[in-house]
Amino acid sequence: MSSIKIYLEAEECTAVQRYAEALGVSEEDIAYAALKRFMRDLKTAEDDISREVIQLRLSRRQSQSPWGTISSNTPFHDREGGTRLEPGPWREH
Repeated sequence: MSSIKIYLEAEECTAVQRYAEALGVSEEDIAYAALKRFMRDLKTAEDDISREVIQLRLSRRQSQSPWGTISSNTPFHDREGGTRLEPGPWREH
């Protein structure tokens, strides 16, 4: 089996850990689910996703990742113009 290493900023790692704990799963389970969803979505939105990957690569070099602030008072989906039902308990830290 091959492996992929993901290096996260402390704030990003904390958000993933908190979410994993709330679900009773490991951080690896979260990463695997995210990658699986990404690869599924890639089939229908390759151009948009390709642009986003390139933009995120550039932004990570220049500053902190936007989803690292997921535990802030303003939910990530609200800042991005999306919708979200009620925030989960993992956001309350």
